[in-house]
Amino acid sequence: MGGKHYLLISSFSMEGMKILALAFVLCGFQFYTAQCKSCTIEKNVNGTIAVGENTYSRQKCWAIPVPFGHFIQLQLKNMYQSGASCQKENVKINIAGTSDVYQFCISDSNTNPITAFDNVTITHYVSTNYYRYTGFTLEYAIKTIECLNRNSFECDNDTCVSEDRVCDGVKDCKNRADEIGCERVYQRSPGGERGGRVLVET
Repeated sequence: MGGKHYLLISSFSMEGMKILALAFVLCGFQFYTAQCKSCTIEKNVNGTIAVGENTYSRQKCWAIPVPFGHFIQLQLKNMYQSGASCQKENVKINIAGTSDVYQFCISDSNTNPITAFDNVTITHYVSTNYYRYTGFTLEYAIKTIECLNRNSFECDNDTCVSEDRVCDGVKDCKNRADEIGCERVYQRSPGGERGGRVLVET
């Protein structure tokens, strides 16, 4: 089973769009089992969760699996002004493996981005005595941990490589962006740096 888990994570790194498969693996390994059963699983590496409806009582959640070697950034963009108190309406973000819980209410002005290195669950809770329009908008993006380094090279919206891998003759980015526009020319040579390549001309 451990081998299958590793393969799925590697597949995500190569293709960037297999979070749903990873979520099933996580459920199988009993990570976040309750959330997998009851929450909507977000399948994309970046996206928006938007809710808006008339209701007086609801509790809905969304689970976002974060693969090993990746992190997620979330930001609550807005909450509709329903007039309910924080106890009667809120959005909570839970991070797996920690006791961290971020709660947002309609009256909150602080909606700074949240960064997490494990699976997260977003829960929208409403409990009032009469129907009212309620909802929120939250944006998220999953990226490789390398993207946290200030000097990293951004291959695309969700993948980065270290600066020393740019223009080194090896295509590390899936879209080959790290070798586009490079003036360096490499040729294969046994024992050369980075898997048998040495710089022969600049």
